[in-house]
Amino acid sequence: MSEGNAPRKLHKGIIALIVIVAVAIIAVAVYLLTADGRAYSRAVELQAAGNYDEALAVYQTIPEYEDAAERIRECSYQMALAREAAGNYAEAQALYAWLGDYLDAAERGAECGYRAAVALETTGSAADAAAGFAALGNYKDSVARAANLQSALERYNTERERVEAQTEALETALATGEALLETCLLYT
Repeated sequence: MSEGNAPRKLHKGIIALIVIVAVAIIAVAVYLLTADGRAYSRAVELQAAGNYDEALAVYQTIPEYEDAAERIRECSYQMALAREAAGNYAEAQALYAWLGDYLDAAERGAECGYRAAVALETTGSAADAAAGFAALGNYKDSVARAANLQSALERYNTERERVEAQTEALETALATGEALLETCLLYT
């Protein structure tokens, strides 16, 4: 009787092994096939908690999943708002520019560019401020401010060249005077 049961036990063992392997393969397949869903859920949680940078990073790994593309824009917009509020106008402007016509991103981007140019004007970076205002086109008084700064820069450069020429002439006169003084001291 035991000799007849051995093939049955072996057959049952093989079937059990096949079932275990099949279940493992199915489990791995289900796990892999639901990876995007798990990532999306994690990103939604991060976004709801206000962790927009982290949520954006996760959404960018699954841009085609459900409404991830829209959520990428929303996270980017919230990040731009935060950078604007913190006074990081250049970073905010870049994010708004990337967003294009999303909500009021274009208007906010122009305002951030304007504020950045005003800050440059205040800190003494007139050339950079003029370029910033010029890049804004007809936004607010950007054209006039760019023109005023450019005119001031031209006047400054003209005056700097005049002073440098005078300095050179004075240095030459001083060298000549020192040479004359030396000559006089030799003859006395």
